[in-house]
Amino acid sequence: MYRGDFAYGNFDGYGWYQFDEGYYEGSWVEGNYEGIGTLTYNDGSHYTGRFTGGLADGMGEELKMDGTVQRGVWKSGEYIGQQQEELSGGQQQKEVTNMVDA
Repeated sequence: MYRGDFAYGNFDGYGWYQFDEGYYEGSWVEGNYEGIGTLTYNDGSHYTGRFTGGLADGMGEELKMDGTVQRGVWKSGEYIGQQQEELSGGQQQKEVTNMVDA
């Protein structure tokens, strides 16, 4: 189910889309997640950040089902940059560098 803006028969502008595994809310361009948005899954995990062509691309933050938070840079849906993790309950924090060619 989609609620939001359309242009030329595509989701385009700001909108909310529900699918079997969860929902996306944010910017759309020509039917793809594009710009800033949040992708939330039924298990409660979610990614908030920049999207290009329907994939996480740029700065973002991911909250995993176990409560771990990952912040950093994604390219074409894959994590590529420096991350910062906070373990569930905020008990521990570590910084990891894992840069690859972007």
